[in-house]
Amino acid sequence: ILYGLPHCDDQVSQWPTKDSIKKCEEMGYCPSVFILKPGQMVHINKGRLHAFRKMSSAQLPKTDCHCDLRDHILSSLQPSESLCCASIAWDWMYKGISPEGINREVSSILECARLNRSRRLQSLAIPETTLLYLAKNVIADFRGQK
Repeated sequence: ILYGLPHCDDQVSQWPTKDSIKKCEEMGYCPSVFILKPGQMVHINKGRLHAFRKMSSAQLPKTDCHCDLRDHILSSLQPSESLCCASIAWDWMYKGISPEGINREVSSILECARLNRSRRLQSLAIPETTLLYLAKNVIADFRGQK
């Protein structure tokens, strides 16, 4: 379901349940279920299926894969403490180093953008604009070397 609803604010995806995480593990997958603490960061490799949500004090269904983790954090808060959760994403595009690698990477990101457009889904990345700025900088660097 997460493949079909990547970034649609008006559609709510089903969050993984404890049972779905167990089934993934039984199939040989290695899902990570965790809550970042203040100051911690996570790197998600390119192309990895992922989902995240911000910490809140809202109750989760007991079957939700984050229920026990969230309950533990909430029970450790002092009554005067409040939750403040912010996320900062640094999205980047690996462009490759060889002509073949560059072609493969650029083709892949453009194909993903095309598929999202055809399905009327919003992409987080804007690869066409990124590639135009990359071309502009490469031309400027080339002209500066003459």
